[in-house]
Amino acid sequence: MEKFTVTVSGYEQVEKVAVKVGNGAGVLVPRRWLGRRVHCILLDEGEKEE
Repeated sequence: MEKFTVTVSGYEQVEKVAVKVGNGAGVLVPRRWLGRRVHCILLDEGEKEE
């Protein structure tokens, strides 16, 4: 996976660890963000998928 740079304009920012949700993963955000657009970016390279 190659690292890239992105510039995003927004109103609030949180940095959290993704948690297990069913067969996938999710990031819990404040309730007031419900129904709003959010942008998630993987910050750690982690393991390579095959």
